[in-house]
Amino acid sequence: MLRTPCRQTDSIGSYRFAFLDIESDQNFGIAIGRVQQTGILVRQQRRQTISVDIDTPELSICGRLAALGIAATTAALLAASAFDIQLGLPTFCCDVATALLVFSRSECRPLDTMRGISWGVLVLVAGLFVLRTLDLGFRNVIALVKGAVQDVV
Repeated sequence: MLRTPCRQTDSIGSYRFAFLDIESDQNFGIAIGRVQQTGILVRQQRRQTISVDIDTPELSICGRLAALGIAATTAALLAASAFDIQLGLPTFCCDVATALLVFSRSECRPLDTMRGISWGVLVLVAGLFVLRTLDLGFRNVIALVKGAVQDVV
């Protein structure tokens, strides 16, 4: 069977998934069921290792502050999204506020943390955003050309 790349088809809400080779409107539920069956089988097979008691340490004050910052960021992004505000600036402001709050109670210096970040990953993520934007741009251009050709014909 010929597998096509992931693309949106002409019908609204119908997507073709190359890795599943199914139409989402028709058989996506079957695929989800298969994934759930696999999960159930793995869980039954590994029940002994899953049921082992693990000592969970209590979060430090910095961990609690980070969790509070994540929750506050989530609330801020939901509010910004509800008011149709772009999410970049609220995300940046919440993350900086969370970092300042955590570093105010931490013994670590911010520069030590900055040195520990893998900055190469940031370039990869930015590249993915650029590729996605280019992909959407090409699709829009193709749709405009296709519409213009249909209007002429």
